[in-house]
Amino acid sequence: MDVLYNLRGKEIGEVRPSLIETLKLRESGLCILHEKQIDLLREWRKNQNEFLLEELLVTVNAIASGLRTTG
Repeated sequence: MDVLYNLRGKEIGEVRPSLIETLKLRESGLCILHEKQIDLLREWRKNQNEFLLEELLVTVNAIASGLRTTG
C-alpha cells in the first residue's frame, strides 16, 4: 500500500473507501477458504492425489471470486 501512497499521497482507504469496506465484509469467509487451501496444499504435497489437486484448484477459484478484485 506504500506504493499507492507514494503515487497519490493518500492511503488506499482514502482513494477507494468502498474497496476497503467490501474486503472487510468478505474477510471472514476468505479466511476460511485460505485455511482450507493451506490444508489441501499440505495434503496434496504428501500424496500428489488428483482429487486433492482438483479441490485445491477450486479453492484458488473461490478465493479469486471472493476477492473480486483480480483480473
